[in-house]
Formats: sequence, structure tokens, C-alpha cells
Amino acid sequence: MESANKIKTIESLVNEIGFVGNSLLSINDLTNDQIYGLFKLARVLEPWNRSKIDLLPGNVMSTLFFQPSTRTRMSFETAMHRLGGAVISEANPMVTSSAAKEESLADMMKVVSKYANVIVLRHPNDIQAREGASFSESPVINGGFGDWEHPTQALLDMYTLWRTHGRVEGLKVCIASADLVAARSGHSMAYGLARLGADVTLASPEVNRTPANVMKKLDSVGGNVVEVFDQDQDGFGPDRPPQ
Repeated sequence: MESANKIKTIESLVNEIGFVGNSLLSINDLTNDQIYGLFKLARVLEPWNRSKIDLLPGNVMSTLFFQPSTRTRMSFETAMHRLGGAVISEANPMVTSSAAKEESLADMMKVVSKYANVIVLRHPNDIQAREGASFSESPVINGGFGDWEHPTQALLDMYTLWRTHGRVEGLKVCIASADLVAARSGHSMAYGLARLGADVTLASPEVNRTPANVMKKLDSVGGNVVEVFDQDQDGFGPDRPPQ
């Protein structure tokens, strides 16, 4: 009988998540168990945050950023270097890649996936981005698609909550923005938090409230989510509004 106290390796944690070779376009591509599995894996890897562990030697990541970025692009590229892989980057593809010669995103993804084991794509048009990702022969990670989703940012924020409080379920979290229409990170975070059992308040001016399709999806997962609008500093208290 296998020991209940068997020490888990990094490889076993990765295998338990069961996501190797898959694209991450939406946080809803992950099950709740897979999200928690990523949290546990990230905690194990924390000691190498400022050093290196050779888990991905010989692997190449391509970053294709059609929108400006500092933190997202550098965090991906740094992570790949820390894990022992290599990076090829297009930080301004509309100027320096064949996109400047009107090559389609679909064709670019086909070509780049021949060179890279994984592609991180950031693009202002989520419809084009999702369609382009479907032509890649390598897994694609969403580094921010239009106003749609930014799943890795949400995972980072949710991981911080989990590390700080030891749980997500039952936490009271406010996602506040002057524009929840365009808050792609907020959309992804709301999905993840609601699915993991947090009490979520979405705060914004009513004119820029969370899109109806996002609210419909949040409702479908059975999350405890409410909206508040046009709050001033005095009115934005700690208590959730009546439901």
C-alpha cells in the first residue's frame, strides 16, 4: 500500500494538474482542482523566484505582444529563463514582424509555433486572438486578449489571496474599476473567485458596468457576485449591499 506521506516531486505535482500541452486562453479552461494544483506547484517553486531551476531545458517560449507591456511580458520571460528555457520575443510585431507586411495572425501563429514550444500572445482584439490561437501547433497562453480575459493576472492575484489567507472560499473581495467593460483581468478574476467560493463585489460607474455576457456566465457558475455602482468614498463601506 502506497504511503499517505509519500513525498511529492515537482514532476508529480505537474502531472496531477493534468494540463500539459493545453492552451490557457480563459481561466475557465482550468477546473477548480487544477487552479488549486497550480497554487500548490507555485508554492513549491517559490524558493527559486530569484534563482534558477532547470525544469525546461531545450524548450523555447515565444512572446508575441501586439500591445505594450512591462510586467506581463517580463514576468513570462523571466519565468522561462528561471525554469531553464529560452525566449524569443516580438515586443512590437506590427513594426518588426511580418505583420507589418499584412501577414495574418493565423499565419504568424502557424509559423511561430514551428519554432516555439509555447506562445504567449497579447492582442487588442480578443476575437482575432482566439481565432489565431487555434492555428498554433503549440500551446498558447493568453497574455491579455482585448477586453475579454487576462487569466494569468487573475491566477497571480488569486494565488496571493490563497497564500495570505490559506483559502479563497468565503473571502470577501471587491473588484473595483473605473471601467469594468474593459477590465479583462477583472473578468478573469471574477470568474475564478466566484467558482472557488469567494463573495465578490464588482464596483464601477454604472455606465461602465460589467458586460451582461460576463454577468450571465458568473451567474451560471453559481457564484456569490453582486454589483455596486457610482460609490463615493463615504458610501463605499465594508458591508456588501443587500441581495
